[in-house]
Amino acid sequence: MSQDRLILPPASLAGCLFGALLRDTRGRGLTGAALFNHFPASPLFSVSWVFDGRLHRVIEGQIDQEPLPAISLAGPQIAPVTSWSPGPVRALSLGIYPEAWHALTGHPTEAWVGQTCALATGLEAGPLLDALKAVASPDDLARLEADVLPLWLAVRPGAAGIGRTLGDWLRSVSLRAALGGAGKSLRQSQRQLRRLTGQNARALDLYAKVEALGALRCEAPTPLAELAVAAGFADQSHMGRAVRRVTGLSPGALNRAIASEEAFWAYRLLGEGV
Repeated sequence: MSQDRLILPPASLAGCLFGALLRDTRGRGLTGAALFNHFPASPLFSVSWVFDGRLHRVIEGQIDQEPLPAISLAGPQIAPVTSWSPGPVRALSLGIYPEAWHALTGHPTEAWVGQTCALATGLEAGPLLDALKAVASPDDLARLEADVLPLWLAVRPGAAGIGRTLGDWLRSVSLRAALGGAGKSLRQSQRQLRRLTGQNARALDLYAKVEALGALRCEAPTPLAELAVAAGFADQSHMGRAVRRVTGLSPGALNRAIASEEAFWAYRLLGEGV
């Protein structure tokens, strides 16, 4: 039985943490294509722990010979991401909103787009690094949240809670960018949004719309053309291009992969089918 889970944060950290994905393949005897892990492009920062086994990045179709560090840090990813494990693995990946990471660390978000490194390389010494390094198993996530809460309360840039979806977050951060100072022009607001998130409004809107597609599809079977309009796309072709950019697959191929391929477990947890 799968132990994979999506773990949502407490309400007090909903403006800071998106949630955590737990992957545990121990005792499941997975082989071949099932040893891969596919993830959509994402505007989030992520901290990932490998507790058991090894994970390797897959770059342009090739498995990186060097395994990922035991604790790694990744910035927003503008293309889908794939990893591979040579055997059983237990790992946890925590999604952090980009403006929250900026508030907690002072790091310029735009410089982190597409980057991945060891946590200790990307984050200077301090209470946040100590709290992240103290996580030795998925059971430590609650303790991590307790350690991060006072750090977040001291710096949070807006309301404590912003909803549970990327769309909720995008509306919240866009409003903060627009209202961040008296007399801001549209261009100034756009620059502020990019400073907070590392990406422009058009790119961020893409993530939110593709996420919304999954939610709409779960409500009831709907023709793709109608689904595209309901999610805010101009037409089905526009939707197809967006889905391919975020996931690497066409809407039809993505749905088939989610339904039948073990490697798309994260999509099933996130509900990002079309």
